[in-house]
Amino acid sequence: MGANQSTGDVQDAVNEVEQNMQPGERGIKLYKFVRKGTAGDWETVTQNARYRFYDAKEDTGKGKAEWWLDVADVDVKVDQELGYVVDLKQRRVTFTADGNIYALKFPSVDQYRSFAEELNDCAFYNTYGVENDAGNRTKVLGDDYTSTFFCKDAADRADEPMDTDPD
Repeated sequence: MGANQSTGDVQDAVNEVEQNMQPGERGIKLYKFVRKGTAGDWETVTQNARYRFYDAKEDTGKGKAEWWLDVADVDVKVDQELGYVVDLKQRRVTFTADGNIYALKFPSVDQYRSFAEELNDCAFYNTYGVENDAGNRTKVLGDDYTSTFFCKDAADRADEPMDTDPD
């Protein structure tokens, strides 16, 4: 520590950095499922995972956006191959990448919802080539599925049973 720098100054600097951190930078844990013989176990990859969604075609300026997820050393296109599953009760999103199974565990429901909503938006765009809003969902999915798939609260309702006709 410098001669003119107090412990309080250092703590103030740390607090300022923590306050300015993005939601994707606080306490999100990334796990990887590792097979061990006929069984397997979840191993912690990192306890402070930072994620970002980015457009892989942004620099080329050609064609429509192509959204990818980058978290720790995992870089994967957001599409059906991701096979993601959201779980509000556990604040977890499980997905596959490069032949491995990963899980992101969020410390708060708000962080989980924010991530899941952005993930749904990117998956919808990469699948259908348009922004994820009610009008576009109606156009590509039809009225029956507009409020079911890719909707903004889908991450909250993932564990609910689907409505069925009583007939």
